[in-house]
Amino acid sequence: MKAFTGMTDLSNDLTDFGETAALMQNLDLVITVDTSMGHLAGAMARPVLVMVPKAADWRWQLERDDSPWYPNRSAVPSGESQASGTRCWRG
Repeated sequence: MKAFTGMTDLSNDLTDFGETAALMQNLDLVITVDTSMGHLAGAMARPVLVMVPKAADWRWQLERDDSPWYPNRSAVPSGESQASGTRCWRG
């Protein structure tokens, strides 16, 4: 984290999902890879960008531009990167 000036690492203060959810309530945007953080932000209807691999499992339903589990989430059309093989979802 030292390479990113202006960022504060709060990971040592986050010991459970309740504390993480409280932090997310105060963020403008959550950016994450395919982890529980993306699901937590989606369930809380928080703005989120989730990067999922091109070979993601079926639950991401990559053939769709929306999500039946998180109505506020949609695919970012330009988010697919040929180089990295990821696709971004925003909520």
